[in-house]
Amino acid sequence: MKKRNSHIKETKIEIIPMIDTMFFLLVFFLLSSLNIISLSGSKVRLPKALSATKPQKKADLTVTVKPNGTTQIDNTTFAPAEVGDALVRSAQKTGLLPNTADVNAVADKAKNLIVVINADSETDNAAVVRAIDSARAKGFVKFGIAAKGKGTLAQESAGQ
Repeated sequence: MKKRNSHIKETKIEIIPMIDTMFFLLVFFLLSSLNIISLSGSKVRLPKALSATKPQKKADLTVTVKPNGTTQIDNTTFAPAEVGDALVRSAQKTGLLPNTADVNAVADKAKNLIVVINADSETDNAAVVRAIDSARAKGFVKFGIAAKGKGTLAQESAGQ
């Protein structure tokens, strides 16, 4: 006797294409999440220092000084004289400083934050000094200078 539904094939679930799709999604989300992560500063050619050491604590804020004297914080360009105000806005945006107009409260909290200066090796020292002076006027007192150590990125402590 012949089967009635012999022309109907048995369905199968193919697992290999499903695994390929899951790996593709995993790679896609990993690569897209890398673009979401905020970088601490723009690319510059850091000066080399034999005495540079690895930082003991991660920098709270980063100021990048370009060879032409312009400064950047969070990939936004500022004049060196505006660095202090820009640091306060950036720290308030990230929750490191209270979002208040009280200058004394902001300066009191700012003295505990570490600001790292990423200055290009070709940058004029005057631009770095103007940026630090502007930051000090807003209450920032802890600075580090980023430098290339022996094969690793390091920072020199520049004051407390």
